[in-house]
Amino acid sequence: MPCLAPLRRVCLLLTLLRFALPCAAWALGNPTLPDLCQPPTLNIPAGPNGVVLAMVRARGDLYIGGSFTAVGGVAARNVARWDGHRWHSLGTGDENGVGEPYRYTNYGRERLTTPSVRALAVAPNGDVYVGGEFAQAGHLAAAGLARWDGHHWGAVGDFRHLEEDLISAREAQARHSWQVYLSRFNTPPPGQHHLSTVPQNCQVLALAVTADGTLYAGGSFQYAASAYFADTTASGVARWDGHVWTVPGQGVPGTVHALVAAPDGRVYAGGDLWSGERTEPDVRGRVACWQGTAWSTIGTSQNNNGAEVGAGMPSVVHALALLPNGILYAAGRGESSSLTPGDTANTMARWNGHAWSACGPGGLQPFVTIYALAATADGQVYAAGQLADSVGARLRLLRWNGRRWRRLGHVQPDSATCTVRALAVLPTGEVYVGGQFAEGPQLPGTHFLARWKARRWAYLREAGEPATLIELRER
Repeated sequence: MPCLAPLRRVCLLLTLLRFALPCAAWALGNPTLPDLCQPPTLNIPAGPNGVVLAMVRARGDLYIGGSFTAVGGVAARNVARWDGHRWHSLGTGDENGVGEPYRYTNYGRERLTTPSVRALAVAPNGDVYVGGEFAQAGHLAAAGLARWDGHHWGAVGDFRHLEEDLISAREAQARHSWQVYLSRFNTPPPGQHHLSTVPQNCQVLALAVTADGTLYAGGSFQYAASAYFADTTASGVARWDGHVWTVPGQGVPGTVHALVAAPDGRVYAGGDLWSGERTEPDVRGRVACWQGTAWSTIGTSQNNNGAEVGAGMPSVVHALALLPNGILYAAGRGESSSLTPGDTANTMARWNGHAWSACGPGGLQPFVTIYALAATADGQVYAAGQLADSVGARLRLLRWNGRRWRRLGHVQPDSATCTVRALAVLPTGEVYVGGQFAEGPQLPGTHFLARWKARRWAYLREAGEPATLIELRER
């Protein structure tokens, strides 16, 4: 064994000479170091110039959506494609991506939203559905939902056309009522033009496609079907079969943040499924299941005061993941460490078809939030969001193998200012996370996309700025 020490010294000396001699020779005539002198990298691409809110794999490529105007120096309105080597926009010129702010009018005043993509899903034929809050896809008018076939943008039926008509009708009625009021009373209330009941947000927050190609859209919209029966009180979710928009059952109350489709056609919806009033059937709570004819509750749980809050998670669900064996994972915002009997689901829980159970021991503390989940074919679940583990370390990404949590990397940057909103796991084992990562001691500047590869984190900067490589080994 002692004879190995001199050999190691010789190898080290040869390595240093290999890099140092070319750099020294180059530096005599050029202040810029050649590629041979640069430290080894992981071929880190440039990233987006704005927040990333959604990810999906389609046709072997990675699609990202959010609120940005360029990725890797390529003009891309709020959605882009990564082929493993470079970034591409969806459409060219003024047909690029989705945009144009959605316009809300209330009390005679117009409010414009910031265009964004919040949900992505893939059809069996490889088409990509894009949902969010925008008014245009390419040259097409689009009320928060559009389809990309790989070459062109297309509409998805008459999604929310009825809602648009109802909003216009309400506005016209409000303006008429205001004119009648002014004809009777010449002194209008200060600062008020007319009273309107227009919804203040109509976002598409979740998309899922079943094996037969049926698209389900969830969010905060109310009227997305092509037609309604008189007694329909639909909200939160709608279904597109390729010909017409309908509402599964009577929809679900509240806001849908997550959707996932099972191979047998069942669809799970998670979110804040509570509008303040009881509905029939009662799907209050956090997770509900569409079984083809009706919505049903998924288990029961209680809040910290012992009062039943309905199905699934005891707080808002932001993400769902379904394993090949049928196990459903639901994650979102934790409530409290003072759990009561029946309150098994704190920040992340699993449903085995009969009951909810917590993912532990250890792992996640209360008052943190998981915004994204991704399941792999071998039964592992990746979780990301605004996280802290049981020993207080602030993390971006965790992996659950069915028995325990593993931390991928450590603490950078501070979770109080940084949040992961989207997550994708590639067949190669690479993991991409999107969100907003503010600067910290080891991470100068602001990043919106990061990659976990070869047990290292690479934070992708905007074009023209160096990427940041942080070697944070898996624990």
